[in-house]
Amino acid sequence: MTVNPLPAFETGNTPPEWEDHPDWPDRSVWDQPPTPRPAVLVLPVTFGDDMTPFDVQGRYVPHHRDAADTVHFFSVIDRPSDSPLPEDVSHELRYFRAHKTEEDIILHDSLPVMPVADPDRSPWPLPALHLHLENGDLSAAQILARNTAGDHGLPFPEKLPALGANEPEPKPETGWYHFDAALVSATPQGVDDGYSVGVVDVYANHEDNRWAARWLPMGEFDTLDGALSYQQQTLLSRVAEDRESAFSPAGFNDNPALFERIALAESDAALTDLLEQNDGHYPPDYDGDHEPAWEPLTSKEWQAYRDHVRVVTENIYDTERIHESLPTATPPLADDTLVAISIKPDTPYLQAQDFVFEDFEPKDIAPTWRLDIVPARDPEGEPLGYSAVCVVDFADLAEAVSPDAPQRAQWLEVAQFQTEDRANQFRDDFMSLAGMEELSHIPGPAFAKAVADDLKMDSRWKTMDEQSLEQLKAGEWRVMHPAEAWQPRLNEASNPALEAVNLDVDL
Repeated sequence: MTVNPLPAFETGNTPPEWEDHPDWPDRSVWDQPPTPRPAVLVLPVTFGDDMTPFDVQGRYVPHHRDAADTVHFFSVIDRPSDSPLPEDVSHELRYFRAHKTEEDIILHDSLPVMPVADPDRSPWPLPALHLHLENGDLSAAQILARNTAGDHGLPFPEKLPALGANEPEPKPETGWYHFDAALVSATPQGVDDGYSVGVVDVYANHEDNRWAARWLPMGEFDTLDGALSYQQQTLLSRVAEDRESAFSPAGFNDNPALFERIALAESDAALTDLLEQNDGHYPPDYDGDHEPAWEPLTSKEWQAYRDHVRVVTENIYDTERIHESLPTATPPLADDTLVAISIKPDTPYLQAQDFVFEDFEPKDIAPTWRLDIVPARDPEGEPLGYSAVCVVDFADLAEAVSPDAPQRAQWLEVAQFQTEDRANQFRDDFMSLAGMEELSHIPGPAFAKAVADDLKMDSRWKTMDEQSLEQLKAGEWRVMHPAEAWQPRLNEASNPALEAVNLDVDL
């Protein structure tokens, strides 16, 4: 926001003493200067007594005046010196707000909407923006501007700060946490756009429901098959980098640094190949663009991430609200300052929005898992048989990060048996197979889910509170099933587990 102490003059009414008065600035004060200045100093119009805006040629500028007498308009200007757009962009479309105080002081601010290649031609959204403003539909104009800015990776907040406030609205320094990092394939919005693969790194603020994100490009491809093939190879590299966190049932909160290391290794290899092809020298057209770097998201990448989360939550019990909590508008850039102050809880079995954040010393705590045999009962308490359940216990981890969170474990029903002996034999065979070197790359919970799927068990991971976990440890916990839904394995004791060795586990 800028406070401009100059009086607003009608176009053509420049005072005669303008050029001679020592206290007056250069007469181009209302014009965009030939060299860029900060955006807060740029105002490309003059105003009449009624705050009607005119451009530098004296032409009327379409605008909207709200109930607070703030004037809203759009204008193509030279790129300001502090613009978030690349320096090779010469012009940009910006959204302006201006208000004249009782002291005839002009308060104004602006936001970038999109780069403009040819300033002599009207950029595509400008006629629609003008139409919305002239029709008095400021909200529609702001939504179109926000969506356009998002398409170009530019920040455009959903709630704009009050114009003329003494201090700009401070950026929250608390409440930010790392929500997720996911490798996605972003499909094109238009024809011949190609396909991009990269990492979407998402941050959220649990105090005021703000969101921010950043994009790490990993590769560009002409075909979808090429993009998906590269994505699969990168995921395998991700697994090799850190097997333990790669198979969390929830699929959230992966460490973005793992992908950074993969991208850096690939860029180093590409640079080595380039030098070898040029006898150890950089080619004349080398632009130093091999180094990976985080960038703002466009709406294409954000939609790809929302699709990724939708697929994940459709396959995990009681996680639909994670997808529902995501904003539809593309979040602004998660810059280095925000990333540095964010809490990064290593809790792959908890949902981040359930955390009660408190300061705590990091501890060397990791979730454990086991396969338990528990009795099964019908709703009337009649015995049905025995269930083999995989239990992931993160009680110590949850206590360290969020003592008030109710979840303390997750469990998955793997198989059903008529007798305890058969169930116990299944457990012994399962644990023996889980310890085999051939399956050392597959964590126990992932192996349990693969076996359950092979046995046609309609099982999903379910949460377990502290009381249920204590009952399980004491041998007092039971699985409940309607009698008609109970389908024990009558003739086999351990063959299902043995057959699971040959499963093609989806990584």
